[in-house]
Amino acid sequence: TDSRNCPKGSIFFALKGDKFDGNQYAGKALASGCVYAVIDNPDYYIGERTILVDNVLKTLQQLAHHHRKVLGLPIIGITGTNGKTTTKELLAAVLSTKFNLLYTEGNFNNEIGLPLTVFNLREEHEVAVLEMGISHFGDMEPLARIARPDVCVITNIGYAHLENLGTRDGILKEKTSMFDFMNPEGTVILNGDDDKLRGYTSKRGIQPVYFGLDPTCPFHAEQIQKMGLKGTVATFVTPSSSFSAHVSIPGDHMISNALAGVAVGYALGMKDEEIIRGIEKLVPIAGRNNLIEAEHYTIIDDCYNANPASMKSSLDVLAFADTRTVAILGDMGELGADEKKMHAEVGSYAVKKGISLLICIG
Repeated sequence: TDSRNCPKGSIFFALKGDKFDGNQYAGKALASGCVYAVIDNPDYYIGERTILVDNVLKTLQQLAHHHRKVLGLPIIGITGTNGKTTTKELLAAVLSTKFNLLYTEGNFNNEIGLPLTVFNLREEHEVAVLEMGISHFGDMEPLARIARPDVCVITNIGYAHLENLGTRDGILKEKTSMFDFMNPEGTVILNGDDDKLRGYTSKRGIQPVYFGLDPTCPFHAEQIQKMGLKGTVATFVTPSSSFSAHVSIPGDHMISNALAGVAVGYALGMKDEEIIRGIEKLVPIAGRNNLIEAEHYTIIDDCYNANPASMKSSLDVLAFADTRTVAILGDMGELGADEKKMHAEVGSYAVKKGISLLICIG
């Protein structure tokens, strides 16, 4: 998709953006080593090495779905308002102890990023974890059409993208539309601590499997021991066993994310010892609860993205520190009409958690 990076034998897809039109670069891509350029503007047709289609993005997505279908391996689709990337990283840590795994890297979770991730699937891969990010009504359908997940995971339904989706019920409707395109014999795994997900019934009649801190969930945690910024040790309870594991990233939300990993591991027939090994090898990624030890300070880099629930989770983690605590918080976007109230609630929460100093940017 970048005419400056055309490995020999590749195909260039002339995507359009707000500020660019990839059709203009088709000739450059061919000169740089691409064997074909896929375009949707006939003005840029320059012979048999250009393939003219109605819509380049749709063609890219259809080809990705075809690739996924040909390989036919199990796909785990993950979405949610908060924690989907961290949960994805945890799922990857767990599943990679048993399977040759491909998973979404970085933020390649949208209408372009997801098909590009799918194209990285090879015959040697045994399982794939695909993160699906949405912010508008209709965003989920093209992603779920490509992925056709066998296992669907939803981390929660929170307050984000309200500017576009209106209410949490709007978010629920859009996120759960993933189920419309999943394997009808597949598994739905939901956060049982979330009031919108608990008791949710899929139109396809698939009975969800619940994980959460609530002890009535089939997958839950007991004997939670908080170790400050060094993480948490807990006993993880499954329908058929229980085991102890150390989650290196602090916060109750990380126990919840780990429980999602346990539930997915069980759905794919993993053993407890494989799951424990995966949980305990998890390391933070940049921008998400990443602890940086400087000479005089410990910095918690959690600056990738934010909404009210994730902000409060970050403050929970900061409050574990047994020293002076400083929160440097920026704006939360796309919150709609109540944005001032939601920002104020986060400020009040910082006071409640005993944070020493709050610095607001933006």
